[in-house]
Amino acid sequence: MPVGHVTNGVHMPSWDSPEADDLWTKACGKERWLGTTETMEQDIRRISDADLWRFRLDASNTFVEFTRERLSRQLTASGASLVRLTGQNIY
Repeated sequence: MPVGHVTNGVHMPSWDSPEADDLWTKACGKERWLGTTETMEQDIRRISDADLWRFRLDASNTFVEFTRERLSRQLTASGASLVRLTGQNIY
């Protein structure tokens, strides 16, 4: 079967985090991906730098917490010691 084309399309409702969806909904409306996107750039540009920065920091912190928790579970499952997990001797 020949392939005519491939896209890098993303299904935004399932790709966005709830926090990102809240930010974009606040700026552009809930139905922003339906119909035309003519005003979307202007809508996004109206988001304050402070709101964007707060969103970025929160997303980064969430990612780091998730990564630490996942690594901790994986190391524990493989039999790693508490010293290796925490970097401290725990008596």
